[in-house]
Amino acid sequence: MVLGASPSGRRSLPDGVLWASFFLLMVVIPTCVYLMSRIAVHMEIEGTAQCPSQVMLAAALGCEELGIANKLLAQSIFGLWMTSSLLDPRILELLYEEARHNVLMGRYIMEPAHSIMLGGIQARVELGPYNSHTHTIGYFRQSEFSNN
Repeated sequence: MVLGASPSGRRSLPDGVLWASFFLLMVVIPTCVYLMSRIAVHMEIEGTAQCPSQVMLAAALGCEELGIANKLLAQSIFGLWMTSSLLDPRILELLYEEARHNVLMGRYIMEPAHSIMLGGIQARVELGPYNSHTHTIGYFRQSEFSNN
């Protein structure tokens, strides 16, 4: 693919690439959000493939059948778990590793309490249940978990 230069000297994308990008933003994929209460909320959102989960959550909570009066409060309480039959164990593992990397690199900003909670979960995943005889201060100072 060859990028052209605009009169201002900037490089521009070929028209086909721009049209494909625009098309992706406009495509509507019928989507259902299944709630734990066994209610399915059917939505049609433009740009479904590029739609952030917050927008989908807002659309789902806007469903009148749910009877939620304070939708802004509900958005701050509920989370939307994105699931798909395409998420096999290897894909989930890769998503986990990417999220872990982004947390460790400081790309995900979070409250200190959330950082501590995630650190505890990660320690459990990597080290197993806490054992006061094994997981001593000396163990952590000499292990790969040390910052030194």
